[in-house]
Amino acid sequence: MNKRQMTTAVFVLMLSMVAIPASALDGYQQRVLFSPSSEILQAETRGRIMIYDGLKNETVEKALDNQFDRIENMMFVRTVYLREDGEYEVEDDCD
Repeated sequence: MNKRQMTTAVFVLMLSMVAIPASALDGYQQRVLFSPSSEILQAETRGRIMIYDGLKNETVEKALDNQFDRIENMMFVRTVYLREDGEYEVEDDCD
Protein backbone atom coordinates (compact mmCIF):
# COMPACT_ATOMS: atom_id res chain seq x y z
CA MET A 1 0.00 0.00 0.00
CA ASN A 2 1.47 3.36 -0.99
CA LYS A 3 1.25 6.57 1.06
CA ARG A 4 -1.78 7.90 -0.79
CA GLN A 5 -3.70 4.65 -0.32
CA MET A 6 -2.73 4.61 3.36
CA THR A 7 -3.90 8.19 3.83
CA THR A 8 -7.20 7.39 2.14
CA ALA A 9 -7.65 4.27 4.28
CA VAL A 10 -6.99 6.25 7.47
CA PHE A 11 -9.44 8.95 6.39
CA VAL A 12 -12.16 6.38 5.64
CA LEU A 13 -11.51 4.68 8.98
CA MET A 14 -11.81 7.99 10.80
CA LEU A 15 -15.09 8.76 9.06
CA SER A 16 -16.47 5.37 9.99
CA MET A 17 -15.63 5.99 13.65
CA VAL A 18 -18.05 8.90 13.87
CA ALA A 19 -21.02 6.58 14.48
CA ILE A 20 -19.21 4.37 17.01
CA PRO A 21 -20.19 4.98 20.67
CA ALA A 22 -17.41 6.65 22.66
CA SER A 23 -17.16 3.75 25.12
CA ALA A 24 -16.58 1.24 22.32
CA LEU A 25 -14.02 3.51 20.71
CA ASP A 26 -12.19 4.01 24.02
CA GLY A 27 -12.06 0.25 24.55
CA TYR A 28 -10.67 -0.30 21.06
CA GLN A 29 -8.05 2.42 21.51
CA GLN A 30 -7.00 0.98 24.88
CA ARG A 31 -6.60 -2.51 23.38
CA VAL A 32 -4.55 -1.26 20.42
CA LEU A 33 -2.46 0.94 22.69
CA PHE A 34 -1.64 -1.52 25.47
CA SER A 35 -2.33 -4.98 23.98
CA PRO A 36 -1.73 -4.71 20.23
CA SER A 37 -2.32 -7.78 18.12
CA SER A 38 0.45 -9.18 15.97
CA GLU A 39 -1.34 -7.71 12.94
CA ILE A 40 -1.26 -4.22 14.48
CA LEU A 41 2.44 -4.57 15.28
CA GLN A 42 3.18 -5.75 11.74
CA ALA A 43 1.23 -2.81 10.32
CA GLU A 44 3.24 -0.44 12.52
CA THR A 45 6.45 -2.04 11.25
CA ARG A 46 5.28 -1.14 7.75
CA GLY A 47 4.69 2.47 8.84
CA ARG A 48 1.08 2.54 10.06
CA ILE A 49 0.28 5.45 12.37
CA MET A 50 -2.57 5.03 14.84
CA ILE A 51 -4.39 8.22 15.78
CA TYR A 52 -5.69 8.07 19.35
CA ASP A 53 -8.54 10.50 19.92
CA GLY A 54 -9.85 11.84 23.23
CA LEU A 55 -7.80 9.76 25.65
CA LYS A 56 -7.16 11.01 29.19
CA ASN A 57 -3.74 12.53 29.75
CA GLU A 58 -2.93 9.83 32.32
CA THR A 59 -3.48 7.16 29.68
CA VAL A 60 -1.27 8.99 27.19
CA GLU A 61 1.51 9.32 29.77
CA LYS A 62 1.25 5.61 30.64
CA ALA A 63 1.45 4.70 26.95
CA LEU A 64 4.49 6.89 26.40
CA ASP A 65 6.21 5.20 29.36
CA ASN A 66 5.12 1.60 28.73
CA GLN A 67 5.06 1.51 24.91
CA PHE A 68 8.16 3.61 24.28
CA ASP A 69 9.35 1.46 21.36
CA ARG A 70 6.10 2.18 19.49
CA ILE A 71 5.91 5.97 20.00
CA GLU A 72 6.78 6.79 16.38
CA ASN A 73 3.55 5.03 15.34
CA MET A 74 1.29 6.98 17.72
CA MET A 75 -0.48 10.29 17.36
CA PHE A 76 -2.64 11.70 20.16
CA VAL A 77 -5.31 14.31 19.45
CA ARG A 78 -7.94 16.00 21.61
CA THR A 79 -6.27 14.70 24.77
CA VAL A 80 -8.42 15.17 27.88
CA TYR A 81 -6.72 16.82 30.87
CA LEU A 82 -7.77 16.83 34.53
CA ARG A 83 -8.38 20.36 35.81
CA GLU A 84 -7.74 21.51 39.36
CA ASP A 85 -11.47 21.31 40.13
CA GLY A 86 -11.48 17.58 39.28
CA GLU A 87 -13.30 17.97 35.96
CA TYR A 88 -11.82 16.90 32.65
CA GLU A 89 -11.37 19.26 29.72
CA VAL A 90 -10.36 18.68 26.12
CA GLU A 91 -7.37 20.69 25.04
CA ASP A 92 -7.42 21.93 21.47
CA ASP A 93 -4.14 20.60 20.10
CA CYS A 94 -4.28 22.94 17.10
CA ASP A 95 -3.81 26.24 18.95
